[in-house]
Amino acid sequence: MDAVAFPLLVLAVTGSASQAGLAGFAQTLPYALFTLAAGALVDRWDRRRVMIAADAGRALLLGLLGVAVLAGWAPLALILAVVFAEAVLAIFFDLASIGLLRAVVPVPDIGRAAAVMQARDAAAMLAGGPIGGLLFGLHRALPFLGDALSYLVGLIATILIRPGPQQRAAAAPIAALVLLLILLTRQGGASAASIGVLSALIGAGGLAGAALTPLLIRRLPARRIFVGIGWYWTAALPATAFTTDPYLLGALGALLTLPFPAWNAAVLTRTVAVTPDHLFGRVQGVRQFVSRLATPCGPLFTGLAYEVLGGRATAFVLLAAALLMAATGSLLKDVLPAEQPDEPADRPRASGEPQTPPVGAQSR
Repeated sequence: MDAVAFPLLVLAVTGSASQAGLAGFAQTLPYALFTLAAGALVDRWDRRRVMIAADAGRALLLGLLGVAVLAGWAPLALILAVVFAEAVLAIFFDLASIGLLRAVVPVPDIGRAAAVMQARDAAAMLAGGPIGGLLFGLHRALPFLGDALSYLVGLIATILIRPGPQQRAAAAPIAALVLLLILLTRQGGASAASIGVLSALIGAGGLAGAALTPLLIRRLPARRIFVGIGWYWTAALPATAFTTDPYLLGALGALLTLPFPAWNAAVLTRTVAVTPDHLFGRVQGVRQFVSRLATPCGPLFTGLAYEVLGGRATAFVLLAAALLMAATGSLLKDVLPAEQPDEPADRPRASGEPQTPPVGAQSR
C-alpha cells in the first residue's frame, strides 16, 4: 500500500512532483549503499531471524508514521527518513528470504518457487494499490497503519517457518515508470482511488506475467528473456505520452510490467543454481547492487524531468533509456549464459544420497 501512499502523501504535503521524486530516490538509494554489506552479513546471521527483525522494524516505522500523520505532524524530513529506513530493512529481508529459499524448497522446484514468489509480489501490488488509494482517500494515515499491520502478520508467518539447517561461513525502470504514471494521472485530475486502481492494474500485469513465467523459463533461454524485455519496453512505452486517463495508463503499465516476473525468476533460478550456500547472500547482494545501482536516480530524475519538461517529454526520455538498454543487451547477448545447471552448487544432500567424488579422486 505504501508504494501508492508515499508519493500521494508527499504530493499532499508539498504539492511538488520533484519532491515526490525525492521520496522515490530515498526509497531506492539504500540499494546502492547497503546491498553489498547486507549480503555479507546475511551469510553470517540466521536468515529466518533477519526476516523476523526486518518485519518488526518495518511495522514499527510505518506504525509511527501513521500515528504522526494522525496527529497532523508529518514533515517531509520525517517521511523521507521512514522511506529510507524501511528500504534498508527491506534489503535485509529480501536477501534473507531468497537465501532461505533453498532450505525450504526442493531443488527441482526452485524455478516454480521463483515464479510463485513473483506472483506473490504481483498479487500484493494488485490488492495493495486500490486498498492504499481507497484508505488514503479516507484518511492519509490509514495506508501506513494498514501496512504496519501487514508486516506484523508477515512476522508471525515467518516465525512459523521451520527450515532445515543452514550452511553458513565462520531493484529501477519500474520505480521510474510507476512515478511517471502517478504524476500523469494527477495531471489529469485523478483521485487517490483512481490512482489505486492504476496501481492494481499494474499489479495485475505482474500477476499475469508471473502466471506465464513457468512456461517462459522452460521455453526461452535466459539470454532471450534478458534481451527481449528492452525491445518490448521500447515498443510499448511511447503510448504513455498521449493520455492522462488512469485506467488507460494502468492498462499500459500492466503491459509494461508483464515480462518482469520472467526476468526476475530467470535471474533468481540461475543464481540459486550456481551459488554455494555459504556465499549466497554476498552473491545476491552483488547482483542486486549492480542491477539497482542506477535505480535511485530513476524516480528523482523522473520527478525533476516532469517539472522541467512535462509528462510527454519525460515519457520519451524514458523511451530513450529503454532503447539504450535494448541495444546494449543485444550487443552483449553472446556473453550471457545459454542454459542452467541441473542443481545448485554446494547443495546439501539428502540422507543416503550418493555423493559424487571430487574430480581426480581415486577409490581406496
